[in-house]
Formats: sequence, C-alpha cells, structure tokens
Amino acid sequence: MVLTVPPERASNVVSMYGRGIVFASSLTKGCSRNPQQMTEALDLALAAARAASSKKAERIAILDVSQQLVITDYFVICDGRTQRQVRTIAEEVERLLSQECDVKPFRREGAREGRWVLLDYVDFVVHVFQPDERDYYDLERLWADAPVVPFEDIWEDRDEPAAAEAT
Repeated sequence: MVLTVPPERASNVVSMYGRGIVFASSLTKGCSRNPQQMTEALDLALAAARAASSKKAERIAILDVSQQLVITDYFVICDGRTQRQVRTIAEEVERLLSQECDVKPFRREGAREGRWVLLDYVDFVVHVFQPDERDYYDLERLWADAPVVPFEDIWEDRDEPAAAEAT
C-alpha cells in the first residue's frame, strides 16, 4: 500500500505504520498543533457541515478530537435517510470544499455502498451514515470525551411543505 502525506504535514512525519501516521508535533504530551492550522481545519469542518446541511443531512455533529487523536482534529458526523441521499451529501461536501475552498479529500471510502461514506481531509474527517449504521457505530458515544463544536443547522427546525400537506 502506498500512503502519501499532504505537503504541509510531510516535514512532521516520524513514521508510517499500517494505516496510521505519527506526526512529530503529536509526540510530545500536551503539545498542540499550530493554532492557525486548527482554525483553518475548524473553518473547513464547518463548511463541510454547511454543505451537508444544504442537502438536508440530519443530526449533524462536529467533534473536536484533536486531544484524543494525533491523525485528525475534527469529525463531522451526519446522516442521510437513503443510500442516494448519503452519496449526495458526500458529493456536495466534496464539491463545495473543492470549488470554494480548493481542498480535496485525501481518501474517500464507502461511496459505492452508500451506507457509510468517509471523506478524509487529514485535519478533519467527514462521516456520512445511514441512520442504522450511525446508531450501530455510535461515534458520538465512542468519542464522548471530545468537545462538541457548536453548529447551527439551517434545515433543522424547518418543516417540509410536502410533509405538512400529507398529514
């Protein structure tokens, strides 16, 4: 397996093993990453959450895992009701970040199946689940000690006109 490292992180790589990468900046306990890099990662994670929201992703959560993990800073977690919606949400996140922020994922997994799509942008990871998959893996419980980043979902409190008419 060939594993490439983004140029901005290449000078900090100490070792690569399996699927993990150890960065020199993360070896010292209590040593935090560059604050500017953390702010940029947060801005991109928020942009990813907004893109997911625009395709009516549900239960959007952003976790700050920078103190728990050395390989990423944030998890953006959301779900879509169908395989098609899961793929559409992931595609919109990729499209928006590529066009507006000039950022592409380092790795993309699960798009064919459409049950759990993972977009790895190194500094943040986007997880788009179907509800059953999300409930099964329960990343929020697994990373319960990670702070939740506030995010206001623009679609969360809006009623669907078609749903209202059907009732």
